[in-house]
Amino acid sequence: MATLPLPYLMSRQEWQDAKEKNKIDSNPIYKGHQKNGRKGDLANLSNLENLCYGVGKWLHEKALAGCKDSLEKIEYGYDIYSEVINKAREEGKL
Repeated sequence: MATLPLPYLMSRQEWQDAKEKNKIDSNPIYKGHQKNGRKGDLANLSNLENLCYGVGKWLHEKALAGCKDSLEKIEYGYDIYSEVINKAREEGKL
């Protein structure tokens, strides 16, 4: 499986396409998964983790440090792609 570019260097559409492409089949029995299907699922899971760029943990750590904006995002939801971009900016990568 090809390596994905860094998530913060992707356009929103590229990011969404990669997320969709790496979606895990929640019911493989009915989809005819073969023995190698699980290996593909593990690769997809790894890709999804990379696409999310540690945003959940990052927001959690910021909330624990007293950031009310991060706490609100955790409580009420957030757009993962936007937060990937925000995290990369905060890290000086963009």
